[in-house]
Formats: sequence, C-alpha cells, structure tokens
Amino acid sequence: MGIGETLAVAAARLPLVYYLALNVLLFAIMGWDKFCAVKYLRRVPEKTLLILGAISGGLGGLAGMQFFHHKTRKPVFWAVFLAAFFGHIALWFLLCRWLVLD
Repeated sequence: MGIGETLAVAAARLPLVYYLALNVLLFAIMGWDKFCAVKYLRRVPEKTLLILGAISGGLGGLAGMQFFHHKTRKPVFWAVFLAAFFGHIALWFLLCRWLVLD
C-alpha cells in the first residue's frame, strides 16, 4: 500500500474518529455535570451540553442521560439530542447516497 492509499484510508476514518471523540466527550461531561449537581459544585452550562450534543450527533448525550440519570426530565435535552441523532443519520445517508451515485 502506497502513501496515497494510506492517506485515503486515514481520511476516510476521520469522520468516525470525530463522532467517537465528541460523543465520548459529551458522555463524560454529562457524568461530570451530574457529579457537580450532587456535590453542589459549579455546573456545566446547559447551553454547552446542548451545543455539543447538536454537533456530535447526540448519541453520547442520550447515553449519558440514561447512564447517569441526568437531565432526563428536561424535554429540551431529549428533543435536541434525538433531533441531532436522527438528523446526523439522515445527513450521512444522503451524503453516502450522493457519493455513490456521483
């Protein structure tokens, strides 16, 4: 395998690494915010959690909500994380379809 093929494979994996890293980060931040809530420490702003959920596809946020039992009563978190999750799936579907048909 030449350098060009190696770079192409690496570039193809970047979106997967991006999603994995952001969702692990969001999951960890949800856990940290729950810890801070229990200990009455300074919290992570809700806006930060929602923005990170929107750009990451929301899966880490949904997992964090369930695992840490955190923000589960707030409809805005469900709405943003689910919309991001299904929106990102739709975008990837359309992108893959466009690349295959082109």
